[in-house]
Amino acid sequence: MYTVKILPNDIAIEVQEGTTLLDVQIKAGLHPDAPCGGQGTCGKCLVDIVQENGYHRTVRACQFKVEEDMTIEVKEDNDLHILETGTKRTYEIKPRLSAEEIAAKKALGAAFDIGTTSVVCYLLDLATGKELAHASMLNPQSQFGADVISRCEYAIAGGLSELSKVIRDALNQLLEEACAQAGKEKEQIYIATVVGNTCMHHLYMGIDPTPLTVVPYEAVVKDYMTVTPAEVDMQINPEGKVQILPNIAGFVGADTVGCLLATAFDEIEDLSLMIDIGTNGEMVMGNKDHMIACSTAAGPAFEGAKIECGMRGMSGAIDHIKADGTNLVCHVIDDVKAVGICGSGLMDAIAAGLDIELIDESGKIDEDFDYVYRQEDTNLLAFKLRDGVYLSQKDVREVQLAKGAIAAGIELMAEKLGIQISDIKKIMIAGAFGNYMDPHSACRIGMLPIELEDRIEMIGNAAGEGSRIATLNIDEFERAQNIREKVEFLELASSPNFQDTFVDNLLFE
Repeated sequence: MYTVKILPNDIAIEVQEGTTLLDVQIKAGLHPDAPCGGQGTCGKCLVDIVQENGYHRTVRACQFKVEEDMTIEVKEDNDLHILETGTKRTYEIKPRLSAEEIAAKKALGAAFDIGTTSVVCYLLDLATGKELAHASMLNPQSQFGADVISRCEYAIAGGLSELSKVIRDALNQLLEEACAQAGKEKEQIYIATVVGNTCMHHLYMGIDPTPLTVVPYEAVVKDYMTVTPAEVDMQINPEGKVQILPNIAGFVGADTVGCLLATAFDEIEDLSLMIDIGTNGEMVMGNKDHMIACSTAAGPAFEGAKIECGMRGMSGAIDHIKADGTNLVCHVIDDVKAVGICGSGLMDAIAAGLDIELIDESGKIDEDFDYVYRQEDTNLLAFKLRDGVYLSQKDVREVQLAKGAIAAGIELMAEKLGIQISDIKKIMIAGAFGNYMDPHSACRIGMLPIELEDRIEMIGNAAGEGSRIATLNIDEFERAQNIREKVEFLELASSPNFQDTFVDNLLFE
């Protein structure tokens, strides 16, 4: 057994010889960021080994094994920029409890949005609908992988209870923080609502996600649920209820239903498109008469994973880029030294690169620019953005795969509805990445249709807003089930045209 001291948390823990530093952090109750699930491929789980002479040696935590007493220093994600606000609409305050019950118990509500990357909690006054406090954090399941497939695989291999416990603990921690902010007690909370994609839903509920990973990629549970706090280990009043919004399909979940509820999509007359761009690009196209949903395996590029200098939207991330002549001008979050590039910056970099012909329509980088060079380890071309931050030819290919999948999904949904792309009157972009991206860049790289650029609007954390609405109005919670039943699911993987459409959309035209 050896002792590992962890800074800046000042934690000391004893572990067996051969334990990886990633597992050391997990055993210590920390939530390390390991997008590849500890496979050693992403290089994001870096920690510093602090030696006696003060020298810091940086290593990949998932690959370095403990063979002596040591001190390590880990990076905290306290400065992660998490989107907490969403689109607003008018609705009646009519929660599950009566006005008399609310008044006698001073009852409160809580709404949760469990995202693959982050988790948000809203503490609500059930009498007025007012938000009393909110709290957010990085989803602690990220230590088991950045994407839902990695987490499903971990669960199937025997880690389901572990994945379920860490997210349930996270929700209780957020409740604690929100109640502390508002000067309230958790026992005052009688209604809580939870939304999340289908994988997050299943892992939170402790449901085996195996059916999500094999054809036909079905959700085990689609209908909405109402359970007791004890069933999901939620630390609210034991007499309260926990409401779980329904899922549409294997990779279109309760978070998408939350977005549809928040936007009242089932009342929209004009043909519209709602997209939540993340690891899976969930999309709904249509109007009140006909809604079609699909999920595209966009990959985690826009979340910072699989990009060599990629990171989440936090201090030090390049978040926007514009062309100045043949140069690229970068903006860095908090105006500090650039340490990486997040999704919105990645999209801008490609768009600006196309404008100045640094990148051609096939995605190839032009080596005639003075800031383009060949990487020593791969001999692939890359271009410098800031000292130590660059984009490689491989990174450009990752963006092509992501944007190609989303563009193909849009094209095939329109085909299924029998409409032209130009018939779409509005595109609503949900989620953190969508909130910060430049719509022009999204259209310039061909992810969104160029003819719809002036019809794009950002709706923020619409999934979280849907969770709030369902908490404050029982009829809206019931409505979520009705919406789910009206949505037709289009399985792109089984579409005979998907592969050809996807390949056609890989080019930057």
